[in-house]
Amino acid sequence: APDLMREVRANFTTEQVAAYAITSFDTEEAIIRWIEDTGFRVPMILDTPDDPSCWEMPGMESNLYTHFINRSESDMPRPPFPLQIIFDREGKLAHITREHRTEKILEILEQLIQTPESAPTD
Repeated sequence: APDLMREVRANFTTEQVAAYAITSFDTEEAIIRWIEDTGFRVPMILDTPDDPSCWEMPGMESNLYTHFINRSESDMPRPPFPLQIIFDREGKLAHITREHRTEKILEILEQLIQTPESAPTD
């Protein structure tokens, strides 16, 4: 969601948080139009189901969206909001939700940044 990405960029540096938008089930042309219409300026990954140029997903799922939505524990109907996935610095899944709660996402990111064990190791 553009508003969430704006808030993440306003509150965290690119060294603290790497943010990407992943779109599934859309054509490249539709995404380009959407980016032009919205002015969205975050790296975007096109996650096309069953695209032979994409890597093979674990569990035989067709794309990233399906892989993670199947692991989401929300029992609410699928809202029109993006699936929000947060990984810690080691790549461990830290949070996944279909709920649109910008403040909750910012809180989780802040906690991950402040947690010493999630600091990068050199």
